[in-house]
Amino acid sequence: MGILVTNCKKKDIRKEENIRSTLKHPPIKKIDGKGLLLAVDVGDEKTNHNIIKNCIANGVITDWFLFAPHKMRIAPPLIITDDELKSACNVINNVLMSWWV
Repeated sequence: MGILVTNCKKKDIRKEENIRSTLKHPPIKKIDGKGLLLAVDVGDEKTNHNIIKNCIANGVITDWFLFAPHKMRIAPPLIITDDELKSACNVINNVLMSWWV
């Protein structure tokens, strides 16, 4: 395996760990997936659609899965920086806080 592939895998693992550790909130039942292709389970379709709508309104582009409408898709570009990822996770957490209260 080349050094480029090894470095990419290390970055993806770190970024996935950052997402999983940052997105901690009561409506989140679990986070499925691997790398930067993740599914955030918020329990029901209506809640998920409202959360997604508010994330988009706050600059985070996301959607749901056709086969699992209760899960929000997290699939950032592979070139996303750590700061951009942290910012996106903060937006999601803020939306969850405003929705959960």
